[in-house]
Amino acid sequence: MATPLFQFATPLKPSDVTALKPALDNLQGNLLKSHGRDQVAHVFITFTGTLDSARNFISAMSIHATSANEQQNQTDRHNADPKKNELFTQVLISAQGYAFLNVDTSTFDASFRLGMKQARTKLSDPPVAAWEGPFKRDVHALIVLADDREDALEDRVDEIRGALDEIADVHVEIGLAVKNDDGRVIEHFGYIDGRSQPLFFETDLAKEPTTAKWDPSAGPNLILVKDPQGKSDDDCGTYYVFRKLEQNVQGFKQREQDLADALGLIGGARELAGALAVGRFENGTPVALHNAAVASASMGAGVGGGTSTAPLPPVENDFAYPADDAPGNKCPFIGHIRKTNPRGDTTKFVTLEAEKAHRIARRGITFGEPKGPVEDISKLPTGGVGLLFQCCNRDLSQQFEFMQQTWVNNPNFLPKGNGIDPVMGQSTGAFPTQHWPASYGATGRVDFGFNNFVTMKGGEYFFCPSITFLKSLA
Repeated sequence: MATPLFQFATPLKPSDVTALKPALDNLQGNLLKSHGRDQVAHVFITFTGTLDSARNFISAMSIHATSANEQQNQTDRHNADPKKNELFTQVLISAQGYAFLNVDTSTFDASFRLGMKQARTKLSDPPVAAWEGPFKRDVHALIVLADDREDALEDRVDEIRGALDEIADVHVEIGLAVKNDDGRVIEHFGYIDGRSQPLFFETDLAKEPTTAKWDPSAGPNLILVKDPQGKSDDDCGTYYVFRKLEQNVQGFKQREQDLADALGLIGGARELAGALAVGRFENGTPVALHNAAVASASMGAGVGGGTSTAPLPPVENDFAYPADDAPGNKCPFIGHIRKTNPRGDTTKFVTLEAEKAHRIARRGITFGEPKGPVEDISKLPTGGVGLLFQCCNRDLSQQFEFMQQTWVNNPNFLPKGNGIDPVMGQSTGAFPTQHWPASYGATGRVDFGFNNFVTMKGGEYFFCPSITFLKSLA
């Protein structure tokens, strides 16, 4: 018997894609690969009408849902004609939404059934009373619409609002990709985003330069599960996390300067302070691989900094900390990318395969108007911009929740007393002081607090069901 898509443990070969066409026709897009658009409308739905009206709306959305196969077809058509843009649509349902639709969730993931509000203590999230209004209430469904044509996106949002006018409350979050002068996607702190993702297709692996220090490959079983309400093994989906994360850009960039002062950095070398916090320089160069030969090229064109005149190096992803920086003298253990992807740091306790099983597939996008490079930090935003964080999971407790609780928010990972993630770390009490390399590559440490510049404003857990299930609700 052929291996079902949700059990595939290795990246898909072209022949696998052909053989698994029925499953990829039933699987929604934006899971094994990002939809790739720069403008996204996230339509949050809380049903207020009848059961039949809600079921009929979700079922009607099935004809618009973009399958994994169709997503690739859209990409191929766009590559052949860059002027050709098409709407991408994804339909997700929360546990409360399944309950409203009168669908049993007893066989779904336990964390999904409880919802994000019930995970607040585990995740060290702010009290629900502090969340933005639309996220305080139960959210039943999320429609993700993506299109690089702003007018087409707005028209489709209006159509959905009209269809839901008398049967649901609707809230829309707009995502807009931010890019630097080199056309690379960045987040509002100015750092290249989207690197170090698990890759599910051999064709994508072939595009990734590697010397085998780090293997980014993954099988679809990292994020896919059999749809508990599907009809066959060709019906699968994923547990989908959405979190609105507001960024205090001004505070973050000022704290970078304060850390640079504490470390005695001068001139262009001051860029190292932010690189230690993130784990990469603004242009994506890993701080663990930083050296004098790439120093000038590593001072990047991001928020609050100047544009380097040196050629930008490739956005390197082929490194492993135990090999390149075992003691954390180059990339500190608290560095954001090291906290969220230890790359072998935990192999004293578990196998590398077990560590890599905690990975997630990120599918988020920034929100808010971007602020380009400025010399005056005081002109940068303190709020109103941030990240609409989204990710795919097979097991919420062992992937997103594990990463946030056991790695990001844990001052004792790794090693004990080292501090929490300076970018994404949250704490329900006082933020513990972190330990930073006193100088690059040296054993000395400087104690310095760098926290609280990202605020969680609300979110929810969803399941991305098979298209087969969506059709069945009518």
